[in-house]
Amino acid sequence: MNKTLNRRTFLRSTGACIALPFLDAMIPARTTGANISSPYRFAASIIPFGVYGDTWWPATDDTGSDYQMPEVLSELAPIRDKVTVFSGIDHNLKGGHHITHSLLTGVPKDRGPEMPDGCISLDQRIAELVGSDTRYPSLNLWSSGSSFTRMSAEKEAIDNPYATFQLLFGNPEVSVQQRQQAILTDQSILDTVLASAKTLKRLLGQQDRHRIDEYLESIRGVERHLASSKKWLHQSKPKVNYNANELRREPSVANSILEESKVYDSWYDLMHLALQTDSTRSIVLKIGGKGAFSDSHGFGTYDYHALSHHGSRPEKTKALNHLERIHLKQWRRFIGKLKGTQEADGSTLHDRTVLFFGSGMSDGSRHTTYNLPIILSGAGFTHGNHINNRRQQPLTSLYLSILHAMGHDVPSFAGNEKTFTGLSR
Repeated sequence: MNKTLNRRTFLRSTGACIALPFLDAMIPARTTGANISSPYRFAASIIPFGVYGDTWWPATDDTGSDYQMPEVLSELAPIRDKVTVFSGIDHNLKGGHHITHSLLTGVPKDRGPEMPDGCISLDQRIAELVGSDTRYPSLNLWSSGSSFTRMSAEKEAIDNPYATFQLLFGNPEVSVQQRQQAILTDQSILDTVLASAKTLKRLLGQQDRHRIDEYLESIRGVERHLASSKKWLHQSKPKVNYNANELRREPSVANSILEESKVYDSWYDLMHLALQTDSTRSIVLKIGGKGAFSDSHGFGTYDYHALSHHGSRPEKTKALNHLERIHLKQWRRFIGKLKGTQEADGSTLHDRTVLFFGSGMSDGSRHTTYNLPIILSGAGFTHGNHINNRRQQPLTSLYLSILHAMGHDVPSFAGNEKTFTGLSR
């Protein structure tokens, strides 16, 4: 292809507007890989109620690259050289559930007016710095409560994977009724752009054509996940002679996680596509914490919040360990997808993304907010270590290091002017 393809090229149809991944055809003529630099992104995965520390943190003095991974953390063993595990790091704040919102801000909401940058969260600071370079400055998914503007206004999360899919790939001019009709007729959003895709592929080289095919198949895979979760929507339910008043009335959100992890599959696949297409460079996925769950492993039925109040009871800690391993297993899967996605400059999407996993609470049973469970991956940092910070540096120093690693040379974050020492690139 002689003419450079615009980075903002879309596959369009009446029902869709699909952004493209970065292609070789988008590189200007006479430009080499050496002077192409793919942008940095940020993706945070947040769990609501802390962790069971006995099976999460390595021993206090077991630091460096040869540390032993406890039971739950061992879920990351296949990629241990790609992650950094922190202990002894937090914001030095107290307040239990009332302070967990400060995980990405380092500042309680009521203290925002005292701070130069207010109560802005890390993801929203990145969104400010990226500006209009992406279609969406940021995405907040699944649950709210972790993302805030300078004025302490909470960013509402999109709690529905299908709505997120339509936001990313649906045509905004198509009515809700038309989209619902497409679902009922099992019409793929890709079916509407096939002609556009074929026309484009005639202008591309072999490698770009392969990238387009892989990308469209990824989108179709997300559609399949969403469709499978909708297939029972209009099916009549069996009638039984049972007193329903004895059952919990909350939506069974966590049930999907434990049974098939389909909720996670959809969210992380959508995050991967959003980052791959550079639709946004800042995403926060806060795992839903409401609702009862039961599973096929003999743990019974629990509310996630109630489960976090385990009191060291074996039947609860065993179930909590199982749930926490699923959190890390799905995060590991997400990292694998980013590692398998190549960027225009020869790096991978994992190399160009800061991946943050954590919670604003340390121990849900005790409501402690010191020694937060924080794990980092990606973005060219030297990983593979357990770093025991021993509460010497605030978590905001790590956030400032993240901003600098992404190329944002800001002087401070949440009033902190020092970067984190002990984490190299």
